[in-house]
Amino acid sequence: MADGDTATKQPVFSILAAVFAFICALSPLLFITVPVMLTVGMGIVAIVRKERPRWVAPLAVAASLMLLFYASQQLSEIRNSLSTGNSSGDLSGAEISDWSWDADPSFGGKGTIKWRVAIHNKTDKPISSVEVAFTSYDENQHMLTNTMTFVTAIPPGGTRNDESYADYYGTEKTANVAITAVRYSE
Repeated sequence: MADGDTATKQPVFSILAAVFAFICALSPLLFITVPVMLTVGMGIVAIVRKERPRWVAPLAVAASLMLLFYASQQLSEIRNSLSTGNSSGDLSGAEISDWSWDADPSFGGKGTIKWRVAIHNKTDKPISSVEVAFTSYDENQHMLTNTMTFVTAIPPGGTRNDESYADYYGTEKTANVAITAVRYSE
């Protein structure tokens, strides 16, 4: 029976739980789930085996679960900021002050449309970016292409220009630009 007690007291799974908890701390937020699951699994085995010191496995499990909670909070904030992008929902803070487009059928063999846009910040807050969509249409008003660009770092009351490219089909007759999102600096 002495050998059995010695075998259950070897801290193999406690050490593994601590190692995986350390790996959790170093893991990128997106990949933390796997080392947390391994830590919990090793911790449970260590607790059932009554490995010594008894505090190592529960501490490793608790630490990894706290890291998982922290990671899920951070990922949730990232997901929310990406979906809302610190956008006010109100597009009236920015306006298109000028825009133009030119077709260049000889560009790169297939041709391209080069379009330019100037965005004016009508607010007293700095704008980090304005998403602008460009759409071209044929003579029957059928959409040919749709692309977008970001005009960035627009100071209060200031104007910034940007240019971008769109696919060229050769039947373009009209085009349109529209502001689709406004993101203010924090």
